[in-house]
Amino acid sequence: MQALRQHESDIASILGLNLNQKPIVINVFQSRRSYQEFVTRIAPDGKERRALFIQSETHGSVYVYLHADVMTDLRHETTHAILHSSLPFIPLWLDEGLAEYFEVARENRASANQHLKRTKLDARLILTWRPNLTKLETVRDQSVMTARNYRESWAWVHFLLHGPDAANSMITRYLASIEAHDPPGPLSTQLRRVWSKPERQLTSHIKSWK
Repeated sequence: MQALRQHESDIASILGLNLNQKPIVINVFQSRRSYQEFVTRIAPDGKERRALFIQSETHGSVYVYLHADVMTDLRHETTHAILHSSLPFIPLWLDEGLAEYFEVARENRASANQHLKRTKLDARLILTWRPNLTKLETVRDQSVMTARNYRESWAWVHFLLHGPDAANSMITRYLASIEAHDPPGPLSTQLRRVWSKPERQLTSHIKSWK
């Protein structure tokens, strides 16, 4: 629990969020079986997932079961919970990209995420890897998010947090607008005001990152 408190503090500090006081309830099951039996009753579509986050009007609920990598699941789902307790809404790609980014231990976020090696390979295959944030922004249903969608969402988040200063200030301003209930529109539009082809900036950033 202490590690998760630090996790919450990191998210607020890095993204410039004012943490909401809505509670987050974490439910830890002893086994996968007991987890699935419970989740089947409240969210049947989620029973095959290793972990689940559900937001209600009053609080966020995280459901996980004990296994070797449970902390990764807890960090991922509590990231969703923290974002949804602090923001009135968040685009799906950004919600998932941030959860993928923050799910690893803090010392590994920048350079040891599981997505980095694969995305570096993707970035070298110019003919097959064509990141397109505008297209990614049209995905509104998590059930149709593909593994490539998750990797690309993570890649854009990595670029926004570790790329040029203009990108870093852009994501904090974008989230601040959402927090203020002032819909900022697609982030891809804002990126194109700075870079005519932000996909090239993303590819260059990923290829050069150590």
